[in-house]
Amino acid sequence: MAVKMFLNVMDCVRKLRARRYGAEYSYLLLGSTGQDLDDLRGYVEDGRLRTVVGDTVKLADIEAVRSACQVVYSGKGGLGKTVVKVV
Repeated sequence: MAVKMFLNVMDCVRKLRARRYGAEYSYLLLGSTGQDLDDLRGYVEDGRLRTVVGDTVKLADIEAVRSACQVVYSGKGGLGKTVVKVV
């Protein structure tokens, strides 16, 4: 019961922080069905869902990949996902 209350309070804090920056914070729980993936694609195409990319590195540059991984592992990755391009 206490854990559930704590999680609900933390969820409210996240939503308030998002609202401060003009963003909406919500959960989207999907299964692995084709319909769910089509819904997700529709959200992206409509602009209702955006990805946040923090850092982008090429797989060919192994030192940049190691450095990016070290930043993520240290917990200081900042905002966004680290993307490794395979080209």
